Formats: sequence, C-alpha cells, structure tokens
Amino acid sequence: MTFEELKEIVLREPFAPCRLHSAGGTTLDLTHRNGFFLTPGLVVAGTNPAPDGLTFGSWVFVSIDHVLEVTTPPLTVPASGK
Repeated sequence: MTFEELKEIVLREPFAPCRLHSAGGTTLDLTHRNGFFLTPGLVVAGTNPAPDGLTFGSWVFVSIDHVLEVTTPPLTVPASGK
C-alpha cells in the first residue's frame, strides 16, 4: 500500500473506522480521526483508548511499507443496543 492510497482511505468524509493489516499478520484499528497520524512513511496510532475515545494509553508505530490491506472492522453493538 502506498502513502497516497492510505491517505485517501483515512481522510474520507465522514471518517469511517478501519483496520490495517500488516505483513507480519497483525492488525491495527483506527477508530477515531484524532487517534492516529500519518506521515509519508509511517502510521502512528493510539491504542488502549480511554472511555471518551479521545485519549490513548499507548501508541503503535507501523511502517506504511508493511501495510498490506485496509478493511472495515465489524461494528460492535453493546448489549444495551445503544
């Protein structure tokens, strides 16, 4: 995947959560527009989100060269249905 391809996906309006699939077999979810940033060679994504979904406990760095695919993760609905 190239920087331009990934940029086009993550900057769509409205923002849609997506899942990055890496060459190593791991996945990384981008759940909020403010939860990651993108450079020409790197994706930096927040993990362990706080309940507000706007702050993160740690950050993961992934080389764009290692991103093979971007998919839409299945939506999860809480038991309350809200």
